[in-house]
Amino acid sequence: MDKQIYELSYWLKADEQEENIKFEDIFKNFGFEVIQEIQPKIKHMAYPIKKENIGKFGTFYFYGQKDKIEDFKNKIKSIDRILRFVILKRKSFKINSK
Repeated sequence: MDKQIYELSYWLKADEQEENIKFEDIFKNFGFEVIQEIQPKIKHMAYPIKKENIGKFGTFYFYGQKDKIEDFKNKIKSIDRILRFVILKRKSFKINSK
């Protein structure tokens, strides 16, 4: 199976602890390998999402299989503490070092 690079960007409720969601377990259950995580930071939203004006915005870059992405998307969608998310296919990835 071919591995593809994906990006998962998401908004959490501002008072939510990202440890409660267990993203690492979700990636592991699908057999995906996380390349890099950008920790969620509190930001003001351009418009309210589910009546929230402030949220935490974070991103994961990961290797995944095309045939599992739809199930992965449905799993993320089922987590009510995630206000909004998007999964993008990446052609390449450059690791940002701080």
